[in-house]
Amino acid sequence: MKRVFHLIPSLEIGGIETMMTRFIDRCPPDISYTLIIFEGADRSGIALTDAMRRRIIPMPGAGIARRVVNMVSFIKNNRDDVIVSSTWKMSVMVFMARLFGWAGRHWSFTHRSSSAGLIDHIMRRWQVRHSDLCLVDSAAAADWVRRQGVKVRIEELPPIFTPPSVQPRAALEPPIRICFIGRLAPVKNLPTVFTVIEALESEGLAIEFDIYGPDGGLLAVVEKWLKRPASPTLRCRYLGVIPPSRTWEVVQDYHFLISCSHTEGFALSVAEAMQVGVVPVVGNVGGPATYCNASNAVVIREYSEDGIRRAVRTIREVAAVPSRYAAMSAAARATFDADAGFVGRFSTILRRALDPNAPRAAI
Repeated sequence: MKRVFHLIPSLEIGGIETMMTRFIDRCPPDISYTLIIFEGADRSGIALTDAMRRRIIPMPGAGIARRVVNMVSFIKNNRDDVIVSSTWKMSVMVFMARLFGWAGRHWSFTHRSSSAGLIDHIMRRWQVRHSDLCLVDSAAAADWVRRQGVKVRIEELPPIFTPPSVQPRAALEPPIRICFIGRLAPVKNLPTVFTVIEALESEGLAIEFDIYGPDGGLLAVVEKWLKRPASPTLRCRYLGVIPPSRTWEVVQDYHFLISCSHTEGFALSVAEAMQVGVVPVVGNVGGPATYCNASNAVVIREYSEDGIRRAVRTIREVAAVPSRYAAMSAAARATFDADAGFVGRFSTILRRALDPNAPRAAI
């Protein structure tokens, strides 16, 4: 059985970590799939089951330099197996191994449709151009990969998991409950999120706004914003980190989930909110741009004063007509078909790609 080793920087809460830990928890026994974690500390809040722990190997070594050496050596020692890299940092490890002729079969897992910085952009382009198979988590990511001129097969793998059984959403009544779920990082464009909330407040709407997520560099900014003068119509709180397994449980208590990212891949938290009938308020970027529309979401076409004003007007109008909100909630819930499930789809792709009788050129 050929083994697959998936390189991940750390166990932080994010789309790729949520996807892959859920996959290895339910991975069929005929597939050998292991996560190699560059930074061994678990900062995710992901509740690791025994099945997950058996398929996770933290990279040993005190300090970054030692772990880099160990990771490159690991790639060398497993050159007969498949190495999957996700994120530009892990593509650097594969790049270094290839410099010495130590890397064998390499697949990329691209979970974002655009890049945040120059090094990020350069290494992501190298990553997909030097892959034997490109795995992507959204149509937007697939389009980005195609624009890089890759000649190998691209497998689109939206990370949809079957949601738990939930009760039908109650009618929308004041106050309007809105949440943000995600890393508190610059790429999440929190200033625009705050601008939308403040604009809703200025409309005189009763709002309850809650923020969830680990610190990605902007926790201090969030805490400063939360200290703004008290308002009779707005209650806002930071409620810490949600383990990914509890996203559905938490988000179903809200009417809207807001995401104004500068760049996005599939946007798993947005999709999971929609699966339980929560209406998303999203920017026209990445994955949400491909599955959100006026029937199931409030789409901010551009992060301009006019774009935000239009979105706020739509939220106000939707909130004022319970039947309209109910229709959008139902449309959001019907957006994804989770019957096949991420685990089943990915397992099928892996079996086909690992088939020793399959022509190399077809992979």
